[in-house]
Amino acid sequence: MTFVARMESRIQGFAVIGDLKWHVWDGVVADLWDVSCGDNAEGYYISPDPRLFVALDIDGDGAFVVEGAQSEPRRHNQAFSIAYIPAGVPIRGRVEGLKRIRHLDLHFDAATLTRRFGRSLDRDALQISRLQFRDDRIATLAGLIAAECGSEWNLHDLYGEGLLNALFACLFQIDRPSAARRRSPLPRRKLRLVTDYIDAHCLDRIRLADLAALTGLSET
Repeated sequence: MTFVARMESRIQGFAVIGDLKWHVWDGVVADLWDVSCGDNAEGYYISPDPRLFVALDIDGDGAFVVEGAQSEPRRHNQAFSIAYIPAGVPIRGRVEGLKRIRHLDLHFDAATLTRRFGRSLDRDALQISRLQFRDDRIATLAGLIAAECGSEWNLHDLYGEGLLNALFACLFQIDRPSAARRRSPLPRRKLRLVTDYIDAHCLDRIRLADLAALTGLSET
């Protein structure tokens, strides 16, 4: 089933330049926005899904200011300034002195993320707002994801999914399970299910999610 991003928004003073670029991967919708900003441009946003905002290009001497109901305003005035907004958290964004902003929005399904990383993912981290921060690794990965959204010739989905897995590992500090938490080797019956499936579908696209479902395990 394809994940569909859902977000309630009320905006004014923004105008999209060209066409909206977007791409859908497993459990993730990526939107690449390029907008001009009026003097009083602002918006109100609330989403039932977690969202990552990455400013790619900013034109002007001001900032895009993001604020939540119970947080201090945070200013995005440089390229690759980042904000993470948990599911259900309302935020307001307003422009101060900007002419244009190009940014990447990643909307993702928390259940899919849990399926990918299993117990290695700290679910509490999904609930913590981070309305302005910088991270060189996330910035590099976001730039590559944005380039894939804007490309006329998309690479295999495994390329984008690999970038996203790396980005989420950085964003939520997902490390390798410790030796104490590692599962015992796969039982022979389940291993046979996996190898038989691979043999039967060797010329098709094989997803890690499909193999995990066969064994009743997380993708990790």
